[in-house]
Amino acid sequence: MELYELNNEICSHIDNGEFDKAMEKIALIEVAEVAPKYKSYILSGIYIDIGSIKHDEDLVNKGIGLILENLNEYEQQENILQSVYYNLANGYSALFNLKRINNLTYGFMKTDTEAHKAIKYYKKSLECRKKLTDITVQTYVNLGNTFNSIGRNLEALYYYDKALAINPYFGMALANKGLALKYYAEITGEHWRMYYIEAYNFINLGLKYGVHSEAKKEFLRNLHEIKKYVNNVELSDLEKPKMDTQSDFEKFLVEFCIKHKLYLNLCNFCQKCQLSLGDDIVIKNMIVDIAKSSEDDTYLKLSSFLNEIKENYVAARFLLVQSVYKDNDLSFADKNVAIIDTLDYVEHNIFIQLLKFAFRNMYDILDKVSIFLNEYLALGKEVENINFNNIWYEKKERTKFDICNEIMKTKNYALNALFNIHLEFKNGEYKDLREIRNALTHRFLNVYWMGKYSFENMNEEYLVDKTIQITQIIRNVIIYLISFVYMEEAKKGRKLKGKLVTLNAYTIPDHLKNL
Repeated sequence: MELYELNNEICSHIDNGEFDKAMEKIALIEVAEVAPKYKSYILSGIYIDIGSIKHDEDLVNKGIGLILENLNEYEQQENILQSVYYNLANGYSALFNLKRINNLTYGFMKTDTEAHKAIKYYKKSLECRKKLTDITVQTYVNLGNTFNSIGRNLEALYYYDKALAINPYFGMALANKGLALKYYAEITGEHWRMYYIEAYNFINLGLKYGVHSEAKKEFLRNLHEIKKYVNNVELSDLEKPKMDTQSDFEKFLVEFCIKHKLYLNLCNFCQKCQLSLGDDIVIKNMIVDIAKSSEDDTYLKLSSFLNEIKENYVAARFLLVQSVYKDNDLSFADKNVAIIDTLDYVEHNIFIQLLKFAFRNMYDILDKVSIFLNEYLALGKEVENINFNNIWYEKKERTKFDICNEIMKTKNYALNALFNIHLEFKNGEYKDLREIRNALTHRFLNVYWMGKYSFENMNEEYLVDKTIQITQIIRNVIIYLISFVYMEEAKKGRKLKGKLVTLNAYTIPDHLKNL
C-alpha cells in the first residue's frame, strides 16, 4: 500500500478516535522502505496529531524532532513547505496546551514559549501558500486558537474571520468565534445578553457544520452554560445598523470605521446591530475606598485617564479618516506656504501631514496606557520615565530586569496580551511600526509619489495601510486594558463579597460635550 493511502487511512482512524488501528498503520510506515526524509515528513504530522489528542508530550516531541532534523532540506521543497510549517506549528501549539493542563498560568509573561513558536510557524505556513486550501483555513483557525491561549482574543477573532472569509461554513472557525465572543460578553455591561446570544448562535452553527471530535464536548458545555442565562437565543428581531449621519464626510467616516473595525466596542466582529456603531466601551464600575474624597478617588482618576486615552484615539482616528477623504477641499491650509522643489517627488500637502499626525498620535497612546497601569497596579514608577517598553520590568541587577512582581501576581491574561503586544513592538511583527514612529518623531519621514520603501521613505498608500494597522492595534490595546481592569475588579468582588462599595459609571450625554 502506498504511503499516501496509509496516511489517509491513519487520518480517518484518528478522526474516528480509532487510535489502536492508527498505530497499526503507523507501524507499517515506520518499516516501509522509502526515503527516510519522506517517511519523517509523513510520520511527523501523525505523531503530533495523536500526541495532541492523547496528551502524550513525548509523541508530540517526537514529531517535532523529525521535522527539525530535516527542516533545512524541507525548506528547499516548495510543494510540501506549507504543510511542514503547519505541522511544526501544530506541534508547538500542542506542547503549550499540554503544559497548561497541569499549570493554568504556564507561559504567563514569558517571551519565548511554545505558543510564540507556533504563531511564528503558522504565519510562515500562510506565507508559503500557493492557493487557498483546507489547510489554509485550518491554519487561520489554529493561529486564532494560539493567540487565544496567550490572552489575545481580539487577534483570535481576526483570524477566525479570515478563515470564514474563505469558507463561511467551517465549523471550527464558527464555534471558536462563538467562544471568543462569549469571553467578552462579561465586560459589555448591559449589552452582555446580546453577546451571549451571538456566541450561542456561532457555537451552534459550528456544531451543525462539524467540529473536531475532541473539541465537541467543550463547545457543548459552553452552549449549556449560555442557556442558563439566556432563554431566547434568537436574533431575528435585531435591526441592521443605521447610520444617522449629518454630512457626506460623517457617512464616509462611519463606513470607514465599520470596514476596518476601528470602533472601540466589542461588536467589531459581529456588526449586526446598532451597537456596532460608536465607542461605548468604558470601565462600568470599580471597588473603591469610601474613606477617600472624590479628589483622591481611584475610580474617578482612572476614568479620567481612560477618557483621555479614548479621546486621543478618536482624534487620531479622525485625522486618519480626514487624510484619506479628499472630497473635503483643504487646499486653503497649504496656501501661501513656500515649499522648495527638491526634485525628488516628495509629496507636500495637508493630507499627508494629517496622516503623519494620525500615526504618531495613535502610537503615543501606548505610553498613556503605561501610566494607567502604573496607577492601577500601584507600581510606584516615576511618571516621567514610564513608557510601553519599560512599564513591565523592574531592575534586579545592573543588566538584569525581571517582570514587576505586582504584574506577575495578577495572573491576568488580558495583561499578558498587552505584554505580548509590547514584545511585538520591541522585536517582533510590529517592529516596523516602531521604526516609522521613531522616524516621524525624531527624524524625518518622506512620502513620495512613487517607489522608495523604507522606514523613512514610502508612498502614501503604504503609510495609510500602516496607519490603519496601528489604529487596529491600539483599538485592541484599549479593549485589553479595560478587560484587564474588569477581571481584576471581579476578583476583588469575589474576595470582598458582602463587604464592598461599588462606584458606578455615568456617561456624559453627547449634547453636553461641546458646551
